Amino acid sequence: MDNVWQMAFLRSRAILAAFMCTAGIAAGCSSSTPPPTAHSSAIPNGLGTPSQQAAFLTTNELQALPGAPAGLTVAPSRKGSLFQDPDPRSPCGARVTLPDFSQGTQIQFQSATLAAFQVVVDQPVPGAAAFVTAWQKDTRTGCSPFTSRTNTGSTQISQLVASIPMPTLVDQATGAWSTINDNGQTVDSYGMILRSGGRLELDVLITQAPLPLSFVAGFAREAESLLKASLSAS
Repeated sequence: MDNVWQMAFLRSRAILAAFMCTAGIAAGCSSSTPPPTAHSSAIPNGLGTPSQQAAFLTTNELQALPGAPAGLTVAPSRKGSLFQDPDPRSPCGARVTLPDFSQGTQIQFQSATLAAFQVVVDQPVPGAAAFVTAWQKDTRTGCSPFTSRTNTGSTQISQLVASIPMPTLVDQATGAWSTINDNGQTVDSYGMILRSGGRLELDVLITQAPLPLSFVAGFAREAESLLKASLSAS
C-alpha cells in the first residue's frame, strides 16, 4: 500500500480505539493513537455469551460477500482496544446518550484497505429501541458537517454522505455513510446499528475509499440475518 494510505490506515485502526467510530458512530473517534492520558477509558471486551457470539460474521461469510476487499479476515480482539466516546453524536451531529457497552462483546476484522468491528450487547428493550430511533431521526441526508471531540482531546470533522439502505430483517436497523477528517487525513466510515428485541449490534467499517455498494448491502443483510438468528442460539 502507498505511504499516504498506510498512515491513514494505521490511524483508522486507531479510530477503532475511540469505540463509536462511524458515520454517527464515527463522532468522537480519533485518528491518532491515544496517549497514556487519553480522555476516555477503555471498554472491557468480554467473551460474551454463545448467543451473542452467534451474531458475528465469520471470515468465510465476509469473503463470500460480493465486492469484499481482498484478504478480509476476522482478527483477534485486543483487550482495551476500544474506548468510550467522550462526545457521542448521531450522524448529523446531535448529542446522544450511549448504551452501556461494557457488558457486551466485540470482534474486529481487517484487510489491507479496511478496518472494522462489530459490537453486540443486550439492553432493556425500551432503551435499546429509543437509542436506535434517535439515530434514525438524525440521519438526514444534506445536513451540515459537524466538529466533535475525540478520545484524545483533539477534534475531527464528520460529514454524512448518505444513509445506508437496510433490509430491516430485524426490529430496527439504520445505517449511515460518512467521511471523517482528523489531522488532515480523511477516511470513509460506514456505521450500522441493528436491534432485535433488546439486543443491539453496532457495525463499523472504515476504509480508504468508498466501498462497493454490493459489499455494503451484502454486509447489512448478513449482519441482520445473523443478529435475528442469534437470539435463538444457545
